[in-house]
Amino acid sequence: TLCLRARSLSLKMSKKDKNYPDPFEMCHKHGADSIRLYLMNSQLVKGQSLKFSEKGLSSVVKDVFLPLYNSYKFLIQNIHRFEMNTKTNFKYNNQVLHKSYDKLNITDKWILAYSQRLLKFVRKEMESYRLYTVVSELLNFLEKLTNWYIRLNRNRIKGDFGIDDSELSLNILFSVTLDLIILLSPFIPFLTEHIYQNLRFGLENSEESIHFLKIPQPDDKLINEEIEKTIKDMITVIEQGRYLREIKKIVIKK
Repeated sequence: TLCLRARSLSLKMSKKDKNYPDPFEMCHKHGADSIRLYLMNSQLVKGQSLKFSEKGLSSVVKDVFLPLYNSYKFLIQNIHRFEMNTKTNFKYNNQVLHKSYDKLNITDKWILAYSQRLLKFVRKEMESYRLYTVVSELLNFLEKLTNWYIRLNRNRIKGDFGIDDSELSLNILFSVTLDLIILLSPFIPFLTEHIYQNLRFGLENSEESIHFLKIPQPDDKLINEEIEKTIKDMITVIEQGRYLREIKKIVIKK
């Protein structure tokens, strides 16, 4: 019995044995995008074996789709707030990032530099079809965008420091969000299309679909390795401090 059980556990998934989750059920439950991203971020793209896990699909939804959608939702909410306060329609202006560069804070310059370096990296890796390096970098950027840039600039984006600062930060968040969904569109085509169809109202001239767009050319003028290193060091120190606080069980809220 033990031998038979060990053999059954080692069997590969096959149509004959039907020893795999129903793909239609998985699509209905988790979405086609989650399956696509899960597989493209796995060992399969390296030609290695994969033990399929439904938990992996749940993790994609929790760790990727929810943060991406929440950051997009935050952007749209604050564009609406800006329009109500100014009685004007918001239009994304790429030129303002250069004209007002000196007015940007260090986190603005960091996320723009990070975004442009990411564009350069993805273009290079996609030319060699190294998908396994591209997806992980895109997800790293998403994590930094949601957990660091947005959190550190939430009040500015909401307009607590004035209309001009709000418009500038909205343009930055719009810019990096647009670039990110363009880069993600080959991997999660449906969710990125949904987001783009709303963002395109903020563009002067827009294509009908995100899948008609080319990967943007990186702007080398916005790349700043020194600022990227500074913010990276800051994040490392903060994360190590949080880890030590958890180990020592230090409570900061009373």
